[in-house]
Amino acid sequence: MGMRRTTLYLPEEVDLELTRLARKKGRPKAELVREALWRYLQEEAQGQVPAWVGLGASQDSSYIDRDEEVLAELLAREGA
Repeated sequence: MGMRRTTLYLPEEVDLELTRLARKKGRPKAELVREALWRYLQEEAQGQVPAWVGLGASQDSSYIDRDEEVLAELLAREGA
């Protein structure tokens, strides 16, 4: 995986805790930050709601009997 350099401004107490943790674990601060950011991004991605959720009310009263079939079709279209 290629990497890019970036700069973060951290509150002093966050930087102190990060330094302590890095020393305790024997790992670089940058590695801990990358790991934490990656975990955060993965958690955020899992919480995303598909674009089709809540698009509107159905006028089709039989929809409730076919809801799982319709959901499967929508998921297939989104490639999920």
